[in-house]
Amino acid sequence: MSRPSLRLWSPLAGRGETSPSNGWGIGITTGGMAAGIYEAADVTTTLTSAKLVTDGEWHHVVLVRSGGTTTVYVDKVAYSVSNATTVPGSPATPSASAARAPRGYFGGDLDEVAVYATVLTSADATSHYDAGRIATTDANLVTKSAYDHLGRASDTWDPTGTRTRSGFDRLGRTTATWLNHVDGSASGATGSDDVKSTFAYDAAGGMTAYCPARNVQSADACDPTST
Repeated sequence: MSRPSLRLWSPLAGRGETSPSNGWGIGITTGGMAAGIYEAADVTTTLTSAKLVTDGEWHHVVLVRSGGTTTVYVDKVAYSVSNATTVPGSPATPSASAARAPRGYFGGDLDEVAVYATVLTSADATSHYDAGRIATTDANLVTKSAYDHLGRASDTWDPTGTRTRSGFDRLGRTTATWLNHVDGSASGATGSDDVKSTFAYDAAGGMTAYCPARNVQSADACDPTST
């Protein structure tokens, strides 16, 4: 394969070795740097980058050979490598593995391994990396709640710290909520703080009326008990 591209996700916590043969792949140097591994006529050449990847974090690694020169991308950043013009040998039987007997093993995890017959561009490396990342910084964050003496969640805070307060009647039914609660009094009809909605119920516990915040704060001051 004259213009190979190889892509994978890995924490790259270990080191792999292969027995001499013909082929190419992604590896890690003894110093923990991302590298290409080329083999030709029983000679193994390491194409070392300057990017350390043995930090226990997941990394997106792409190896590309184009125009006779090899480049390694780590987390969408392109790195030049030593021995960049080395030509890999063509294996007799195409195969892919994370280890090869009798000498080698890979002491880490791999995910989303792919081999391409075409050259991946810098834009490709970036789009593949971005597609494998969580888009929002609010992911995996926590909420918290406070409870009244009857065990009802009277206040909750979302991961950004925004507080919602709830009011209850003696039967535990929600009678009012204040989104973005600050002091219980809205700063105005269009204010974003203390956005209050109210609810009313019949004797059987069924909800009979609901006043959304826009009506509660309007001039007629919606009252669900009289709706």
